[in-house]
Order: sequence, then structure tokens, then C-alpha cells
Amino acid sequence: MADGSRIRLVALLSAAVFSSMTVAVMTGPLLVALASAFDTSVASAGQLAAAIGISWGITAPLVGPVSDIYGRRRVALIGGLPMAAGT
Repeated sequence: MADGSRIRLVALLSAAVFSSMTVAVMTGPLLVALASAFDTSVASAGQLAAAIGISWGITAPLVGPVSDIYGRRRVALIGGLPMAAGT
């Protein structure tokens, strides 16, 4: 692998990890704003963070067998694109 392509790969993977961690942990600081926007309590809005964590926990073990079938690169790109679009 050429030196320039390694740098681009590391930069792309770093950006992907940064964005996924931002999506994962950004809900907590926004709970007060979400609660006031939807006219609900902070505890009720906090259940959103739990629902996100549970959905990731259910989906994560299923991705391994799917990536074995379709290839890890394709599954990672297909998973990263909706997350990037949603963010």
C-alpha cells in the first residue's frame, strides 16, 4: 500500500470512529434540550438514550454473520452511510 493511501485510510477510519462515537455519546448532553423541545421530563427523554443503546446492542451481534456473507467492507460502508446521513 502506498504511503499516501495509508494516510487517507487512517484519516477516513479516524473520521468514521469519531462520528460514530459522537452519535453514541451526544444524546446525554442534549437531554435537557430534547425534553424541553418535546415538552416532557428529562427522565422520559433519557429513555431515548437507552433505546439507542439497546438497538445497538441487538444489532451488533447480527452484523458479524452478515459481514461474513457480504464482506466486511461492504457492510461497514452500508452501515456508515445511513449513520453519516442521519447525523
